Amino acid sequence: MDTFLIVGLGNPGEQYKHTRHNVGFDVVEILAQKLGIKMNRHRFRAEVGEGTYEGMKLVLARPQTFMNLSGESVVPLVQWYVSRSFTTTATCRWARCACGLPVRRARITA
Repeated sequence: MDTFLIVGLGNPGEQYKHTRHNVGFDVVEILAQKLGIKMNRHRFRAEVGEGTYEGMKLVLARPQTFMNLSGESVVPLVQWYVSRSFTTTATCRWARCACGLPVRRARITA
């Protein structure tokens, strides 16, 4: 089964909730709600949810480190979920703030 890891970047803490710097957290939260994925695991300093979508294993993650330290969480997540997929295709994407965009605009890239 193909694995698709989506990492939403942001800063932990109530003071950052729903700010432009936490757009990645919001994207992962919306995806989890829409797809019925529970963010109920804690792995590599991140909140993680696993599910399936259209025949793919889908992993959603919100690192609980500040953005400038997100590599401490993202690197082991990629090593665990993506690098271990020896016999399948594995992909990692991340959602983050694109601060150069006007308010209420999003840019989606592949």
